[in-house]
Amino acid sequence: MNNIFSYSPKELSTDAFLAWYVKELDKSDDGRKLAASFFYSLGLCKSPSDAISKISVSRQEKNTDLIISYKVNENKKETKALFENKTYTKMRSGQLERYAKDFPDCQYYKYLKLGYVSFAERQQAEASGYEVIDVYQLKSALANSPSNMIVNQYKEFLDVQFIRV
Repeated sequence: MNNIFSYSPKELSTDAFLAWYVKELDKSDDGRKLAASFFYSLGLCKSPSDAISKISVSRQEKNTDLIISYKVNENKKETKALFENKTYTKMRSGQLERYAKDFPDCQYYKYLKLGYVSFAERQQAEASGYEVIDVYQLKSALANSPSNMIVNQYKEFLDVQFIRV
């Protein structure tokens, strides 16, 4: 298959895909039900039956990759998750700490890496208050996604570029 993601395998493609995907899930009741499963799989809510709604996305704010804001079970308080996404590169010195300091109102800090995550890198991310999400966890979170060309191509991209290599 001629996969669009193979032409731009950098982290910006993952940022764009995730931004598009979570906004797409917020368009319908069925999508919001899938959002709960997806968010739960990534550790962004407490239960796969939570009601996720009012999703908004900020990209490249103060150099962060992605900030997702959303409501869980119609709480009055907004929930925020900050994502630092990598493909093969490692975090820069002090990067994660700086983002957490710049965005202290986030409830979740996620370090998403599609390539190999070394033990030292995992320890560094966790010591900075970030939960590590690897390519397998992301692919699993997308398992119940509706079949559509963009989602199918992204899952195939994960398989071909990062899982089957």
